[in-house]
Amino acid sequence: MLFKGILHKILLKKPRKDDGMTLCSEFIPGRYRGRFIFILSCFFAVGVILMLGILYATTRPGHFYWRLFTAIATVPSLIAMIMMRFFPESIRFLLVNEEYVSARCIADEMSSENRKPLPRGQLFPVRNAGKRGNCCRLLEPIHMRSTLLFWYMGIAAGISYYFLIEVSSLYLNDVQSNIEEIHSAAHSFMGNLSQPVECLKNITDAQYLRILWTNALDFPGFVVFMIVVDVMDRKKLLCASCLLCSLFIFLLFLPNGDLVMRAGFLFCARTLLLGEMNMLHLMTAEAYPTTERGIAVGMQTVALYVGFFVTPYVEEGLLMLGVRWVVGFSAGGHVPVGDRSCFSHLGDQRNGTHGHNRRQILRICEKNC
Repeated sequence: MLFKGILHKILLKKPRKDDGMTLCSEFIPGRYRGRFIFILSCFFAVGVILMLGILYATTRPGHFYWRLFTAIATVPSLIAMIMMRFFPESIRFLLVNEEYVSARCIADEMSSENRKPLPRGQLFPVRNAGKRGNCCRLLEPIHMRSTLLFWYMGIAAGISYYFLIEVSSLYLNDVQSNIEEIHSAAHSFMGNLSQPVECLKNITDAQYLRILWTNALDFPGFVVFMIVVDVMDRKKLLCASCLLCSLFIFLLFLPNGDLVMRAGFLFCARTLLLGEMNMLHLMTAEAYPTTERGIAVGMQTVALYVGFFVTPYVEEGLLMLGVRWVVGFSAGGHVPVGDRSCFSHLGDQRNGTHGHNRRQILRICEKNC
């Protein structure tokens, strides 16, 4: 199962983690789930670096264009689509669909692969199975508080991360792109679709290398979270990460900071934010029952993308006041995330895998029925 999950993450290598996160939360035991999720995130980072390498190889020579990069990047996804046939379906999802025979076959297959006997008993139907996949159920009284908190945290994390990406070039004295030249190339391309367009010709080799090693800096954060995620309480870890991230962002206000110090603060904050995004997906998958888990994780991804899409419009207004306003807004909006994540009732089901949901889904009887 570990090999299949890693292969799935390497082949897809794109920021759609909600499907894999939901599937992994169904299979992996609670005491290993957090570490496994961050292992997959490391391979996701490997995929991003490989994609950047392919982009560099296909756009640096003048006679190669973005279409070649798109064609090459599509091949791994096609392989992954074929290999989906060999990935096992979630037993809980099959029970929700009332496919008891298929669920039993998957359980027998997992038992034979792990060389462990199945527990005696029978699979028990899931209550409210007919209401699965309904987004409105996330706003019912039993889930509303957790849902709104998760959505706010996702939007805040998305805004903070996008802000840091945008201001990194300003704090690191990077060379900014010529916006008018980009718009001119885009206009020419849309005017004649058969005309080849040279991709990213205004980005230098030094900028490519900087993008490459800044993405490689994601690994230390993933490793740290991988070590502590199954040791610390989920809420306390998320709270500490949010507060530390806000601290590193506020440290950018220090006067007369040299380039190395500013780069350290920026990349520490970015690394913590990436860990928080994975933590939010993990905690969302653990906080909801099987009937709402998939839609809950998907909506959490939507909340992150809402933060990404809103950021340019907010940044456009704040940059008129100065870069410090952007940094202050990013850090200030992130502080309540740490406060709410620690003192609110969010799911932390590390030791009891899905708690009451397991009793609803699988009941082990004393006698073999």
